[in-house]
Amino acid sequence: MTTTQGSGTVRRSKPNFEIMERKLTTILFASVDGYQQLLDIDEDRAIDLVHEFKEVYTKVLNDYRGRVVSKTANEVMFEFQSPVNAAKFGILCQKTLHERNLELSTEQPLLVRMAINVGDVIFDGNDLMGSAINLANQIGRISDPGGVWVSGIVHNEIYNKVGEHAFTDLGEQSVEMVRMPVRIYALDLPGVVHVTERAARPRETTRPPKVVQGTASTVVPDESSGVTARQAQPAAAGPRSNRELIALVMRDREAATISVTSAHRILITGNFELAARVFMARVVRKKDFSSMVELLGMARNKTIPDRLRPEAGAVFESYSESLLSHKNMALVGQLFSDGLFGSDKRKAAFTIWRIAARKDIGAMRLLGCSLLEQPQPTEEQTTEALVLLEQAARRQDAKAALRLGAYYANPLILSQHKTEAFQWYWLARHLKESTAQAELELLAKTIRKDEFPSMKIIADALVEEVEWNSRYNF
Repeated sequence: MTTTQGSGTVRRSKPNFEIMERKLTTILFASVDGYQQLLDIDEDRAIDLVHEFKEVYTKVLNDYRGRVVSKTANEVMFEFQSPVNAAKFGILCQKTLHERNLELSTEQPLLVRMAINVGDVIFDGNDLMGSAINLANQIGRISDPGGVWVSGIVHNEIYNKVGEHAFTDLGEQSVEMVRMPVRIYALDLPGVVHVTERAARPRETTRPPKVVQGTASTVVPDESSGVTARQAQPAAAGPRSNRELIALVMRDREAATISVTSAHRILITGNFELAARVFMARVVRKKDFSSMVELLGMARNKTIPDRLRPEAGAVFESYSESLLSHKNMALVGQLFSDGLFGSDKRKAAFTIWRIAARKDIGAMRLLGCSLLEQPQPTEEQTTEALVLLEQAARRQDAKAALRLGAYYANPLILSQHKTEAFQWYWLARHLKESTAQAELELLAKTIRKDEFPSMKIIADALVEEVEWNSRYNF
């Protein structure tokens, strides 16, 4: 770009885009569903899902003459020489992911949204620019997890070239940042999670339903959302069983008609009551993993209204095991223990932690600590707690090791044993627990000099054993 000086003003010449290469190409947009929401809850798992998807598409990308144009944390833009190649690539990836989800029976299935568009694009070095790319992006963001959506032009090219796969005509859809409605088709694939309404609607559908000021439970009909007027279920009078509370959620049919995408927008507006109702309804009616994760996020942020917390607690008790990872279940147990869902529900934490403790170290520690902190723990509870804490500590949980040290160092218990206390404090310090050193120094004041060498030998042996087992996954 050049500048010219004339009459006291500076004029800038416009860049000449005509010298850039242009060609008709096929764009496939893909994004790992639920990544942004999962980051706040289980960052390691969110990153693992992205890596697992990369492993799937990397194996077959060259077979279909495709290449990666750009990537962000959870989104990938591919370019293909033909829409048929792009469609076959997308179908194969989605089938592979579906089979993977069935085989692993994971609480957090790997679901990817995909969209394909064809159009004229501009090449700026290795970068692609143009409205065709934007359209693929926007269609992908509203597509169903586990599915492949295509624009009308792509459908016309591939409809009889992708085997026996049928298409569902979604009609003309309004797409953000695109002036005219776009006709969209969805490939019928196994494992698709239908979260987006299928009917064609006017472009104003991006607006969430309007809430009457002062009456949070009443929703005004909104032509842009297709949501009819409805009255929320009245708050339960007195304690109710989980079965009754789940039945209340099940009867909230209107909330179940709103998609997760729309509920996200509702949540952003601050209408927490309606958002919570939508997420609960979709969990109960559709066993929707994404909604369960969203509901957990609201619970962590304490944005679930008090009126709906009994129902939310019932949903978590009933569906956590089937829809959440063991690590997230440990978090749910902590929320119950903190009394978020009512003081009468605190004991539910023990049930949830016992299930989560099968695989999650944090749940082992939480359950073990809570059992020891009972006002008068029984001998059976104490034994269970010590076993759980030892298992967690031997898997390098520093806080569990510290808690064991504190237990055995307590002079008020009959099972006090300074050697046991010393070795667990020693392990906690080795695992970088910041307070372990101070506890060791305090304990050392009560240890005779002739006792220390033998205690150190035992403590070093424990550290070596923990390191060995962790290194070889014993």
